[in-house]
Amino acid sequence: MYLTNECEYGMRVIRALSDGDMHTVKEVAKIESIPVPFAYKVVEKLNKAGYLANYRGRSGGIRLVYQLDKITLFDVVTAIDSERHVKKCIRGENVCPMVGDKAACKFHTELARIQQVLVDELKSRTIKEVLAI
Repeated sequence: MYLTNECEYGMRVIRALSDGDMHTVKEVAKIESIPVPFAYKVVEKLNKAGYLANYRGRSGGIRLVYQLDKITLFDVVTAIDSERHVKKCIRGENVCPMVGDKAACKFHTELARIQQVLVDELKSRTIKEVLAI
C-alpha cells in the first residue's frame, strides 16, 4: 500500500470537516490547498464510503457524518484507493516471474511484511487521535 496524493487529500478533507460544520467543496479545497477538481473527486469517494453527507441547494454543502474516533487512517486510504500495494508482485494473483513454482522470493516476502506493518499502523490510528481533538 502506498499513499497517493489523493489519499492525502482525503485525510485533509476530513480534517477540514472535523469542526462539524457544513462547508462547500470549494471552501474545503481552499482551506486545505487542494485543487478543486481533486477535491470534488475525493469528496465523492468519501461520500460513497459513508463518511460525508452531501446537501444540495443554495445553502448546501458537505458535512462529516461519521465520528472522528471511529474513522481510522486506513479507512480513509481505502475509501480513496481501495486496492494499493507497495509492489504489484505481492498482490495475491501475481506470481513472481523470477521464482515461478520455487520458494518465495525474498523481496516479495519482505515487501509483504512491510505492507502488513503499514496496514496495521494505519488501522491503529483514528482521525481523532491524529488531530488530537
